[in-house]
Amino acid sequence: MTPPGDRLARLLLIQGDRPSQLEDDLLRLDVLARRVPSSESVNTVYQCGMADGREAFHKPHDGMRVHPMLEMPVWRHYEQASAVATGINECAAWRLARAIGSPWDTLVPTGVMRWLPSAPALVGGWGPLVRKGNGPSGEATPLLLNALCWPAAFFDALIGQQDRHLGNQRYEAATGRLTLIDHGFSFPGGGWRLNASAFVEQRHADGHAALVASELAVLDALPGLPVWQELELVLGEDQMRALEWRRARMRATGELLPASREGLAP
Repeated sequence: MTPPGDRLARLLLIQGDRPSQLEDDLLRLDVLARRVPSSESVNTVYQCGMADGREAFHKPHDGMRVHPMLEMPVWRHYEQASAVATGINECAAWRLARAIGSPWDTLVPTGVMRWLPSAPALVGGWGPLVRKGNGPSGEATPLLLNALCWPAAFFDALIGQQDRHLGNQRYEAATGRLTLIDHGFSFPGGGWRLNASAFVEQRHADGHAALVASELAVLDALPGLPVWQELELVLGEDQMRALEWRRARMRATGELLPASREGLAP
C-alpha cells in the first residue's frame, strides 16, 4: 500500500499543473491572519484571511484531536489511514467535483493542499486550505429543494461521505447557494461505509432514489476521465476499490446508494 506521504507528494504535483485561478490564489496568496472559528471541531481549524480579502479554512494535519469519548484519533474511527489521508480526501473531493462539472463544481468548495508555518498558539504544517462557503451552517432548507438535495445526495453517495450532518453544509438564502463542507471522512476504505449523509437520507425518504440521466452519464464517464487516474495516484488502493464499487453499483442498479452503518460491499 502506498504510504500517505507519497500520496501527498503526488497531490502537490497534480494540483500545481494548470490550476484554476482560485486554486492558484489559494496556493500562492499570503495568509494575513489566522483565527479559530467559534464552533468546535475534531480538527484544529483556522479561518484564514487571504491577501485578496477572501477567506478560507486551513486544517493542519497535526491539529487533528483525539476524540474524548472514543479515546482514539478521530480519523481511525472513520477507518482512514492517517490524518494526512483525511487532508488528501478533502482535496480529492474538490478535484472530483471540478472534473464532473456543474452543478457539483459549485456545491463543493475549491480546496488545495498547502503548508503554513507554525506560530505562537498556532498549529502549522501541511493541511487542506479550502475556500469559505457563504451562509450559515445548520440550515435545513436545502433538504427541501430537489435542485440542491439531489446533486448533494449523489455526490455524497459517490464519495462515501460518512459525516454529512447539517452542520457540514452552508446555505445562503439570498443566492440559493449550497456549499458542502468537510470531506475528510469521505472516500472510506475498510468497511466501505456510507453512513451519514442527511441529503442521501432525505432523497431516499422522498422516494427519489432513481438516478437521473446526468448522474448516470457521470458514472459512465468517470473511469475514462483524467481525474480517475489522479484519484488512483492520491487515494489508497482500498479507497479506490470502494469508490469503483460504489460507482459500478449505482450504475448497475440505477439507484442512489442508501446510507448504512454496515459495510456496503458484498
